[in-house]
Amino acid sequence: MIGTEFLKGQGLGNRLFCYVSARCIALDHGQTFGTAGQQLFHAEHLDVDLGTPIPEEERSAFQRYDEAEERIIVRDSVHDLTHGCYIAGADPALCPGARERDGVPDFSRDLLIYGNLQDESYFGAHRKEIRQWLRVRPAYESGEYTAEDLCVINVRGGEYADDEALFLRRRYYLDACRLMQGYYEEIRSSLPGGTELPERLRFLVVTDDEEAAHRLLPGFAVHHFGPEKDYVTLKNARYLILSNSSFGFFPAYTSETVRRIIAPKYWARHNSSDGFWASAQNIYQEFLYLGRDGRLCTPEQCRKELADWRRRAEAKGIFDRAPAAEGDPEVEKLRRQLARKRLLHRALWKAERTVDPRCKKPKN
Repeated sequence: MIGTEFLKGQGLGNRLFCYVSARCIALDHGQTFGTAGQQLFHAEHLDVDLGTPIPEEERSAFQRYDEAEERIIVRDSVHDLTHGCYIAGADPALCPGARERDGVPDFSRDLLIYGNLQDESYFGAHRKEIRQWLRVRPAYESGEYTAEDLCVINVRGGEYADDEALFLRRRYYLDACRLMQGYYEEIRSSLPGGTELPERLRFLVVTDDEEAAHRLLPGFAVHHFGPEKDYVTLKNARYLILSNSSFGFFPAYTSETVRRIIAPKYWARHNSSDGFWASAQNIYQEFLYLGRDGRLCTPEQCRKELADWRRRAEAKGIFDRAPAAEGDPEVEKLRRQLARKRLLHRALWKAERTVDPRCKKPKN
Protein backbone atom coordinates (compact mmCIF):
# COMPACT_ATOMS: atom_id res chain seq x y z
CA MET A 1 0.00 0.00 0.00
CA ILE A 2 1.12 3.56 -0.75
CA GLY A 3 -0.46 6.55 0.95
CA THR A 4 -0.01 9.75 2.92
CA GLU A 5 -1.05 11.26 6.24
CA PHE A 6 -3.22 14.34 6.74
CA LEU A 7 -1.64 16.51 9.39
CA LYS A 8 -3.05 19.00 11.86
CA GLY A 9 -2.56 22.54 10.60
CA GLN A 10 -2.60 21.71 6.89
CA GLY A 11 -4.92 23.85 4.79
CA LEU A 12 -7.34 22.30 2.33
CA GLY A 13 -5.05 22.97 -0.63
CA ASN A 14 -2.11 21.25 1.08
CA ARG A 15 -4.26 18.26 2.01
CA LEU A 16 -5.50 17.91 -1.56
CA PHE A 17 -1.98 18.04 -2.98
CA CYS A 18 -0.83 15.29 -0.60
CA TYR A 19 -3.91 13.19 -1.38
CA VAL A 20 -3.74 13.56 -5.15
CA SER A 21 0.03 13.12 -5.48
CA ALA A 22 0.18 10.08 -3.20
CA ARG A 23 -2.81 8.47 -4.91
CA CYS A 24 -1.26 9.02 -8.35
CA ILE A 25 2.06 7.56 -7.17
CA ALA A 26 0.20 4.51 -5.84
CA LEU A 27 -1.61 4.18 -9.17
CA ASP A 28 1.64 4.46 -11.14
CA HIS A 29 3.17 1.65 -9.07
CA GLY A 30 0.11 -0.63 -9.14
CA GLN A 31 -0.41 -0.38 -5.39
CA THR A 32 -3.50 0.10 -3.29
CA PHE A 33 -3.98 3.54 -1.75
CA GLY A 34 -4.59 4.54 1.84
CA THR A 35 -4.52 7.56 4.12
CA ALA A 36 -3.79 8.18 7.77
CA GLY A 37 -5.43 10.99 9.74
CA GLN A 38 -8.67 10.83 7.72
CA GLN A 39 -10.51 12.68 10.50
CA LEU A 40 -8.48 15.78 9.56
CA PHE A 41 -9.41 15.84 5.86
CA HIS A 42 -12.44 18.18 6.23
CA ALA A 43 -13.75 18.62 2.68
CA GLU A 44 -17.43 17.83 2.96
CA HIS A 45 -18.18 19.45 -0.41
CA LEU A 46 -16.01 16.91 -2.25
CA ASP A 47 -17.09 13.33 -2.93
CA VAL A 48 -13.65 11.92 -2.16
CA ASP A 49 -12.61 8.30 -1.65
CA LEU A 50 -9.82 8.57 0.90
CA GLY A 51 -8.72 4.99 0.32
CA THR A 52 -7.99 2.43 3.00
CA PRO A 53 -7.91 3.97 6.49
CA ILE A 54 -4.52 3.63 8.19
CA PRO A 55 -5.04 3.69 11.97
CA GLU A 56 -2.49 5.45 14.14
CA GLU A 57 -1.34 2.20 15.72
CA GLU A 58 -0.46 0.78 12.27
CA ARG A 59 1.56 3.74 10.95
CA SER A 60 4.80 2.48 12.48
CA ALA A 61 4.68 -0.57 10.20
CA PHE A 62 4.88 1.69 7.14
CA GLN A 63 8.09 2.83 5.51
CA ARG A 64 8.22 6.64 5.67
CA TYR A 65 9.52 8.74 2.79
CA ASP A 66 10.01 12.50 3.08
CA GLU A 67 10.07 14.39 -0.21
CA ALA A 68 13.46 15.97 -0.95
CA GLU A 69 13.73 19.65 0.01
CA GLU A 70 15.83 22.53 -1.26
CA ARG A 71 16.11 25.92 0.45
CA ILE A 72 18.07 29.13 0.03
CA ILE A 73 18.81 31.82 2.59
CA VAL A 74 17.35 35.18 1.55
CA ARG A 75 16.48 38.34 3.47
CA ASP A 76 12.83 38.67 2.47
CA SER A 77 11.44 37.50 5.79
CA VAL A 78 12.62 36.32 9.19
CA HIS A 79 11.62 32.80 8.21
CA ASP A 80 13.68 32.88 5.00
CA LEU A 81 16.68 34.24 6.87
CA THR A 82 16.58 31.72 9.72
CA HIS A 83 15.06 28.62 8.07
CA GLY A 84 15.50 29.22 4.37
CA CYS A 85 13.04 29.78 1.54
CA TYR A 86 11.65 26.55 0.08
CA ILE A 87 12.47 26.47 -3.64
CA ALA A 88 12.35 22.74 -4.44
CA GLY A 89 11.12 21.25 -7.68
CA ALA A 90 10.01 17.66 -8.14
CA ASP A 91 11.75 14.91 -6.20
CA PRO A 92 13.05 12.56 -8.94
CA ALA A 93 12.54 9.58 -6.64
CA LEU A 94 8.77 10.18 -6.67
CA CYS A 95 8.36 10.85 -10.38
CA PRO A 96 7.08 8.15 -12.76
CA GLY A 97 9.88 5.94 -14.03
CA ALA A 98 12.19 6.53 -11.05
CA ARG A 99 14.98 3.97 -11.12
CA GLU A 100 16.25 2.08 -8.13
CA ARG A 101 19.15 3.90 -6.49
CA ASP A 102 20.14 5.19 -3.08
CA GLY A 103 17.38 7.27 -1.56
CA VAL A 104 14.56 5.89 -3.72
CA PRO A 105 11.79 4.38 -1.58
CA ASP A 106 10.79 0.75 -2.01
CA PHE A 107 7.40 1.15 -3.67
CA SER A 108 6.66 -2.54 -3.24
CA ARG A 109 6.43 -2.09 0.55
CA ASP A 110 3.83 -0.28 2.65
CA LEU A 111 4.82 3.36 2.24
CA LEU A 112 3.66 6.72 3.60
CA ILE A 113 4.81 9.79 1.65
CA TYR A 114 5.20 13.22 3.30
CA GLY A 115 6.10 16.61 1.92
CA ASN A 116 4.92 19.54 -0.18
CA LEU A 117 3.96 17.21 -3.08
CA GLN A 118 2.79 20.02 -5.36
CA ASP A 119 4.73 19.27 -8.55
CA GLU A 120 2.73 18.41 -11.66
CA SER A 121 5.22 15.63 -12.44
CA TYR A 122 3.59 13.58 -9.69
CA PHE A 123 0.03 13.81 -10.98
CA GLY A 124 -0.06 15.40 -14.45
CA ALA A 125 -0.69 12.11 -16.29
CA HIS A 126 -3.93 11.58 -14.37
CA ARG A 127 -5.90 14.78 -14.83
CA LYS A 128 -9.03 12.97 -16.03
CA GLU A 129 -8.97 10.71 -12.96
CA ILE A 130 -8.35 13.67 -10.64
CA ARG A 131 -11.49 15.38 -11.93
CA GLN A 132 -13.42 12.30 -10.86
CA TRP A 133 -11.64 11.95 -7.53
CA LEU A 134 -12.42 15.57 -6.61
CA ARG A 135 -16.05 15.68 -7.74
CA VAL A 136 -18.10 18.33 -5.98
CA ARG A 137 -21.19 16.88 -4.31
CA PRO A 138 -24.42 17.97 -6.06
CA ALA A 139 -25.66 19.77 -2.94
CA TYR A 140 -22.66 22.13 -3.14
CA GLU A 141 -22.38 22.53 -6.91
CA SER A 142 -23.30 25.96 -8.29
CA GLY A 143 -23.07 27.91 -11.53
CA GLU A 144 -24.17 31.16 -9.89
CA TYR A 145 -20.94 32.94 -10.86
CA THR A 146 -20.30 31.18 -14.16
CA ALA A 147 -20.87 34.03 -16.58
CA GLU A 148 -19.38 34.95 -19.94
CA ASP A 149 -18.46 38.44 -18.71
CA LEU A 150 -17.23 37.63 -15.18
CA CYS A 151 -13.69 37.08 -13.91
CA VAL A 152 -13.17 35.62 -10.44
CA ILE A 153 -10.17 36.84 -8.43
CA ASN A 154 -8.83 34.84 -5.50
CA VAL A 155 -7.20 36.94 -2.74
CA ARG A 156 -5.53 35.05 0.08
CA GLY A 157 -5.53 37.00 3.31
CA GLY A 158 -5.37 35.68 6.85
CA GLU A 159 -1.78 35.12 7.95
CA TYR A 160 -0.63 36.20 4.47
CA ALA A 161 -1.98 39.72 5.00
CA ASP A 162 0.74 40.63 7.52
CA ASP A 163 3.57 38.95 5.61
CA GLU A 164 5.47 41.21 3.23
CA ALA A 165 6.90 38.20 1.41
CA LEU A 166 3.56 36.47 0.81
CA PHE A 167 0.76 39.02 0.48
CA LEU A 168 0.49 39.87 -3.21
CA ARG A 169 0.82 43.47 -4.28
CA ARG A 170 -2.17 45.46 -5.51
CA ARG A 171 -0.27 45.98 -8.76
CA TYR A 172 -0.35 42.23 -9.43
CA TYR A 173 -4.14 42.16 -9.37
CA LEU A 174 -4.58 45.38 -11.34
CA ASP A 175 -2.18 44.18 -14.05
CA ALA A 176 -3.95 40.81 -14.15
CA CYS A 177 -7.34 42.53 -14.55
CA ARG A 178 -5.99 44.65 -17.40
CA LEU A 179 -4.61 41.61 -19.21
CA MET A 180 -7.75 39.57 -18.61
CA GLN A 181 -9.86 42.42 -20.02
CA GLY A 182 -7.79 42.33 -23.20
CA TYR A 183 -8.21 38.57 -23.48
CA TYR A 184 -11.96 38.88 -22.86
CA GLU A 185 -12.23 41.32 -25.75
CA GLU A 186 -10.61 38.75 -28.04
CA ILE A 187 -12.92 35.99 -26.83
CA ARG A 188 -15.98 38.23 -27.02
CA SER A 189 -15.36 38.95 -30.70
CA SER A 190 -15.01 35.23 -31.47
CA LEU A 191 -18.06 33.91 -29.59
CA PRO A 192 -21.33 33.38 -31.46
CA GLY A 193 -23.40 36.40 -30.44
CA GLY A 194 -20.42 37.62 -28.42
CA THR A 195 -20.90 41.24 -29.44
CA GLU A 196 -24.13 41.20 -27.43
CA LEU A 197 -22.02 40.76 -24.28
CA PRO A 198 -20.92 43.84 -22.29
CA GLU A 199 -17.69 45.42 -23.48
CA ARG A 200 -16.19 45.41 -20.00
CA LEU A 201 -15.39 42.33 -17.99
CA ARG A 202 -16.78 42.27 -14.46
CA PHE A 203 -14.61 41.22 -11.52
CA LEU A 204 -15.56 39.36 -8.35
CA VAL A 205 -13.11 38.83 -5.48
CA VAL A 206 -13.38 35.57 -3.55
CA THR A 207 -11.32 35.58 -0.38
CA ASP A 208 -10.84 34.15 3.08
CA ASP A 209 -10.28 37.67 4.45
CA GLU A 210 -12.76 40.33 3.35
CA GLU A 211 -11.09 43.17 5.27
CA ALA A 212 -7.70 42.50 3.68
CA ALA A 213 -9.29 42.19 0.24
CA HIS A 214 -11.19 45.49 0.61
CA ARG A 215 -7.97 47.15 1.74
CA LEU A 216 -6.10 45.75 -1.24
CA LEU A 217 -8.74 46.27 -3.93
CA PRO A 218 -11.11 49.09 -2.94
CA GLY A 219 -14.12 49.32 -5.20
CA PHE A 220 -14.16 45.63 -6.12
CA ALA A 221 -17.03 43.31 -5.18
CA VAL A 222 -15.65 41.12 -2.38
CA HIS A 223 -17.14 37.92 -0.95
CA HIS A 224 -16.25 35.12 1.42
CA PHE A 225 -18.95 32.52 0.97
CA GLY A 226 -17.26 29.91 3.13
CA PRO A 227 -14.61 27.43 1.95
CA GLU A 228 -17.06 25.18 0.12
CA LYS A 229 -18.70 27.84 -2.03
CA ASP A 230 -15.41 29.72 -2.47
CA TYR A 231 -13.95 26.51 -3.93
CA VAL A 232 -16.92 25.96 -6.25
CA THR A 233 -16.95 29.59 -7.39
CA LEU A 234 -13.30 29.34 -8.41
CA LYS A 235 -13.83 25.99 -10.11
CA ASN A 236 -16.73 27.19 -12.25
CA ALA A 237 -15.31 30.55 -13.32
CA ARG A 238 -14.74 31.44 -16.99
CA TYR A 239 -11.76 33.66 -16.20
CA LEU A 240 -9.62 33.20 -13.12
CA ILE A 241 -6.93 35.28 -11.40
CA LEU A 242 -5.24 33.24 -8.69
CA SER A 243 -3.30 34.19 -5.58
CA ASN A 244 -0.21 32.27 -4.45
CA SER A 245 -2.31 30.02 -2.22
CA SER A 246 -2.58 26.26 -2.70
CA PHE A 247 -6.34 26.57 -2.04
CA GLY A 248 -7.03 27.77 -5.58
CA PHE A 249 -5.02 25.18 -7.48
CA PHE A 250 -7.37 22.21 -7.72
CA PRO A 251 -10.51 24.27 -8.43
CA ALA A 252 -8.57 25.72 -11.37
CA TYR A 253 -6.97 22.43 -12.40
CA THR A 254 -10.23 20.47 -12.40
CA SER A 255 -12.33 23.24 -13.98
CA GLU A 256 -14.20 22.44 -17.18
CA THR A 257 -15.40 26.02 -17.68
CA VAL A 258 -12.29 28.17 -17.32
CA ARG A 259 -10.78 29.80 -20.41
CA ARG A 260 -7.73 31.52 -18.93
CA ILE A 261 -5.87 31.26 -15.63
CA ILE A 262 -3.39 33.92 -14.51
CA ALA A 263 -1.16 33.21 -11.52
CA PRO A 264 1.73 35.11 -9.85
CA LYS A 265 5.17 34.51 -11.31
CA TYR A 266 7.59 33.15 -8.68
CA TRP A 267 4.49 32.04 -6.70
CA ALA A 268 5.14 32.60 -2.96
CA ARG A 269 7.93 35.12 -3.65
CA HIS A 270 6.28 37.10 -6.43
CA ASN A 271 6.89 40.32 -4.51
CA SER A 272 10.64 40.04 -4.20
CA SER A 273 12.26 37.25 -6.22
CA ASP A 274 15.17 37.98 -8.52
CA GLY A 275 14.46 34.82 -10.50
CA PHE A 276 13.92 31.96 -8.05
CA TRP A 277 10.57 30.30 -7.44
CA ALA A 278 9.11 29.49 -4.06
CA SER A 279 8.70 26.97 -5.20
CA ALA A 280 9.58 25.53 -8.59
CA GLN A 281 6.86 22.94 -7.96
CA ASN A 282 4.27 25.64 -8.65
CA ILE A 283 4.94 26.03 -12.37
CA TYR A 284 1.92 24.40 -14.04
CA GLN A 285 1.23 23.77 -17.69
CA GLU A 286 -2.29 25.25 -17.71
CA PHE A 287 -1.36 28.58 -16.11
CA LEU A 288 0.03 31.85 -17.41
CA TYR A 289 2.32 33.67 -14.98
CA LEU A 290 2.33 37.42 -14.39
CA GLY A 291 5.57 39.13 -13.43
CA ARG A 292 6.17 42.41 -11.63
CA ASP A 293 6.92 43.92 -15.03
CA GLY A 294 3.26 43.46 -16.01
CA ARG A 295 4.01 40.81 -18.63
CA LEU A 296 2.68 37.26 -18.91
CA CYS A 297 5.01 34.29 -19.22
CA THR A 298 4.29 30.76 -20.35
CA PRO A 299 5.37 27.82 -18.17
CA GLU A 300 8.14 27.07 -20.66
CA GLN A 301 9.48 30.63 -20.40
CA CYS A 302 9.34 30.41 -16.60
CA ARG A 303 11.31 27.17 -16.55
CA LYS A 304 13.97 28.59 -18.86
CA GLU A 305 14.34 31.75 -16.73
CA LEU A 306 14.58 29.59 -13.61
CA ALA A 307 17.35 27.48 -15.16
CA ASP A 308 19.23 30.68 -16.03
CA TRP A 309 18.80 31.95 -12.46
CA ARG A 310 20.17 28.69 -11.01
CA ARG A 311 23.33 28.99 -13.10
CA ARG A 312 23.87 32.57 -11.87
CA ALA A 313 23.06 31.62 -8.27
CA GLU A 314 25.51 28.73 -8.25
CA ALA A 315 28.25 31.05 -9.56
CA LYS A 316 27.49 33.53 -6.75
CA GLY A 317 27.50 30.85 -4.04
CA ILE A 318 23.87 31.52 -3.03
CA PHE A 319 23.30 27.83 -2.28
CA ASP A 320 26.18 27.88 0.23
CA ARG A 321 24.71 30.55 2.50
CA ALA A 322 24.14 29.50 6.10
CA PRO A 323 20.95 30.42 8.00
CA ALA A 324 21.07 33.07 10.70
CA ALA A 325 20.30 32.11 14.29
CA GLU A 326 17.33 33.45 16.23
CA GLY A 327 18.58 36.42 18.24
CA ASP A 328 21.18 37.32 15.64
CA PRO A 329 21.37 41.15 15.28
CA GLU A 330 20.52 40.87 11.57
CA VAL A 331 17.38 38.87 12.40
CA GLU A 332 16.27 41.36 15.06
CA LYS A 333 16.89 44.29 12.72
CA LEU A 334 14.80 42.66 9.97
CA ARG A 335 12.02 41.85 12.44
CA ARG A 336 11.84 45.51 13.50
CA GLN A 337 11.83 46.71 9.89
CA LEU A 338 8.95 44.39 8.96
CA ALA A 339 6.97 45.33 12.08
CA ARG A 340 7.26 49.03 11.19
CA LYS A 341 6.06 48.32 7.66
CA ARG A 342 3.02 46.44 8.95
CA LEU A 343 2.10 49.25 11.31
CA LEU A 344 2.50 51.81 8.55
CA HIS A 345 0.32 49.83 6.14
CA ARG A 346 -2.43 49.43 8.75
CA ALA A 347 -2.33 53.15 9.57
CA LEU A 348 -2.57 54.06 5.89
CA TRP A 349 -5.50 51.68 5.44
CA LYS A 350 -7.39 53.21 8.37
CA ALA A 351 -6.79 56.69 6.97
CA GLU A 352 -7.96 55.66 3.50
CA ARG A 353 -11.05 54.02 4.92
CA THR A 354 -11.94 57.23 6.72
CA VAL A 355 -11.73 59.49 3.65
CA ASP A 356 -12.46 57.14 0.72
CA PRO A 357 -15.89 55.45 0.65
CA ARG A 358 -14.60 52.82 -1.81
CA CYS A 359 -12.46 51.35 0.99
CA LYS A 360 -15.47 50.72 3.23
CA LYS A 361 -17.16 47.36 3.25
CA PRO A 362 -20.49 47.47 1.43
CA LYS A 363 -23.50 46.86 3.62
CA ASN A 364 -25.33 43.60 2.96
